[in-house]
Amino acid sequence: MEIAFPRRLQAYNGLASHGAPLCRRPPERHTMTTEQQIASVQLRLSKAQADQEAWRASGPQEKYLEAFCLAESLECELAQLEQQGRAEAQARRDR
Repeated sequence: MEIAFPRRLQAYNGLASHGAPLCRRPPERHTMTTEQQIASVQLRLSKAQADQEAWRASGPQEKYLEAFCLAESLECELAQLEQQGRAEAQARRDR
């Protein structure tokens, strides 16, 4: 008896459904400015804090602690990025 798997679960052969290679070359790296990084971290932090509050109200303590640790980590990352941004701004003014 043979089991039929959905197409998305079939073995990967490196080709798209139309026969073209899935991966031609790696995407080009896009470097974000400090301001963009700060905005990104702020967005992630607000989501982590919302998740933290949701887990505190209704979920298991393990999930709350996980969200809490993520929020703390993002707060540290944000502080470092803000400090870096201030240093860059100061360097531009000194030129």
